[in-house]
Amino acid sequence: MKVQTLERRRTLLTDGSLESPLKLKNVISSRPFTQQGHERCAVSQLEVVLPSDEGVDAQLLGLSSKYFRCQKTLSEFLEFAKPFVDPCTGDCPFTAIGQSSHNPNDVWCLDQRGFVTIAAEKQTYQRLGLVGVRLPWKACEDTYIIRISLASNRETGTHIHPYNQKEKSRIENWDHEFKSWNIVYICSSSDFQPSDQNANGATEVIRVLPSSRNSCDVHIPTAPLKARPPPARSSDDHAITDWEDDVSALLEWGGLACLGSQRLRASDRVDSYVSLYEPPCTSQVGNLTHIKWSGLLAAEFIQRVLEVVSNSRFAMVIGHGTPNSPVSFLPTSSPAAPGYHRAPRPESEDTMVVIINSSTTDTNERGGRWLLAETIGEWDARWG
Repeated sequence: MKVQTLERRRTLLTDGSLESPLKLKNVISSRPFTQQGHERCAVSQLEVVLPSDEGVDAQLLGLSSKYFRCQKTLSEFLEFAKPFVDPCTGDCPFTAIGQSSHNPNDVWCLDQRGFVTIAAEKQTYQRLGLVGVRLPWKACEDTYIIRISLASNRETGTHIHPYNQKEKSRIENWDHEFKSWNIVYICSSSDFQPSDQNANGATEVIRVLPSSRNSCDVHIPTAPLKARPPPARSSDDHAITDWEDDVSALLEWGGLACLGSQRLRASDRVDSYVSLYEPPCTSQVGNLTHIKWSGLLAAEFIQRVLEVVSNSRFAMVIGHGTPNSPVSFLPTSSPAAPGYHRAPRPESEDTMVVIINSSTTDTNERGGRWLLAETIGEWDARWG
């Protein structure tokens, strides 16, 4: 019997002080698509778990967002979005993902830098007639990435097409075959309203409202977040390993809290042959609040959530990247560069967890600490 192996995943841990959260803010703003959901395009989910606090809970429950859903051809959507794009810098108020209703393996996205990234199978790529690059992984060698810049006056690099008449004509020919795409998008301007909103079968406005769940008498971690220890100087130095074990225990607790697992209850007495889970060693019993938003979410919304929970004694924010987007991360080192490509597929792993802890063991850090855990799957070029 052939046993299917688990996909290789990579995790990056970054930590810092709440008194200087710029690094955390930069990482959040680099994630144009935050998601988890069951609809075919990019439907998102952001979750927060924290000790119950009426004031903080009320602020979080007062946060809402919206995104738009429509069916258009790619050329129609690009003609709609292009006038909003800065011709020199490429700044774009829209973030969008489109998926073909005929072939789910053909997808595209538009990010806030004005780049359109198309992921197409070999047969589609050859018909489209625009030069792109093949994904470098053997299992995805039949998938090609094509990049188009909507900024007419911006210099383009290798394999990046300006959206001129040739590109427009090729995409229009492509649209004759694919007809319309299932598109979801968000706009950074809160005042934006699509002109075809009231037309028959046109753009639909989807409101993203929070839902909440309270759990009583559960174990809640109380230990302060420690700064990452310096690299080990000898084989007997286990500081890094101990720190990573503590972080792993917090992440495991957060996953169970999001699921509402009864393993966290103080009254839980499960048989050790059934479950061996133990909460973090330093914890106390209290009430827990779980709040989530489902829908395509902008980085600005995630930042607002983090600002609300930044003064909490302890909080955990979990977000999931859109699995069918060919781009999941925009490099902060080069603001004009396109995002890192990856193989879009339903099972793609792209998760971030932010842990906020306002208590600290370091007297020099009065504001507490934060920790960011990012996990990606294979066939993602972000970390090489």
